[in-house]
Amino acid sequence: MLTLGHLSSIDIMSTFFVSLRNIFIILNPRIRVYYCEECEYIAHPRCVISELVKVFKGDLGGVELKIIGEDFWEEPEEEWDMSSSLTLRDLLSSNDLTVGERVYLSLWFKWDESEAESEVEVAEEDIDEIIRYPFSNQNEFTSFLYHDFNRFWKEEALVVKSSELSLKIVGVQGYSIPVTLAFVLQKLLHKYGDISSASECTLAMKSICFFFLCKVIKSMHTTKFADITKNLLRDWYYYLTFVSLGGKFRIDFVMPHQEMVTRAFAGLQLARLETEIPKKIASLRQEIAFLEGKEDIFNKRSEPSSNPEFIKDSLREGAELKWKTVGQVLFS
Repeated sequence: MLTLGHLSSIDIMSTFFVSLRNIFIILNPRIRVYYCEECEYIAHPRCVISELVKVFKGDLGGVELKIIGEDFWEEPEEEWDMSSSLTLRDLLSSNDLTVGERVYLSLWFKWDESEAESEVEVAEEDIDEIIRYPFSNQNEFTSFLYHDFNRFWKEEALVVKSSELSLKIVGVQGYSIPVTLAFVLQKLLHKYGDISSASECTLAMKSICFFFLCKVIKSMHTTKFADITKNLLRDWYYYLTFVSLGGKFRIDFVMPHQEMVTRAFAGLQLARLETEIPKKIASLRQEIAFLEGKEDIFNKRSEPSSNPEFIKDSLREGAELKWKTVGQVLFS
């Protein structure tokens, strides 16, 4: 049986050599490969393409394929009742929300579709930004990050995208949730019970809080630690804080893990510094050497010669005419 998975999911070496057409290459742990759980034979998809073509055509021929990495939170094949025409936009502007809940929501989020959606920042932090991080101990590092997060919280509001506003709403155990997150809410309630039981919010407000919480949970289960950015951590913290403070939800099953996530993020950023700073220094040295070579050429060409007046006159005229137009000089 061949199993499809990422190298990082396979309980053997995460980085290794594999022969492809007599060429040895190092595989990235993100790469998806087929492997045999019994003999630990590993093959890149192109190596088993002939067998895969048979499978795609429906000719299994005794070959069993399995995709690894499935967990409790993965979406099941389930049909939801889509008869309602309500969308997330309707839920956020529901008349069932109290005045206080409407005001509280407006302080945290905005969803004015007339405003252009800002692009989500997914790029890694710049090295100059990472150097600012205090890596001396966890408390200082965490305080530094959360100081930035809290400043964002006071000055900004997260945008609910128009693509999310148009999502159809379905019912899950009495709560309203976008259909794309219905399976997450269903499994959340099954695993932890109704974590909103202590909340005095309206059903509409609880449903909105469940939307943001399920959004975080789904994001966490589709994001590798290597892909976490400071902005993503900030957004997770923002949503969870809203759910905890505004909805009075019991989310103790999530909050304690933030320390571990923050530590891992710190370690990965520190590893980037250890790897990329030497590379940056080497690159700068090459650039300096290149510029020094250019300087030598310039110095040799501008040395006093048999006609030193040319250099003096050209520098003088260039300085005098720099900010004038050619026509102004030629035709005045």
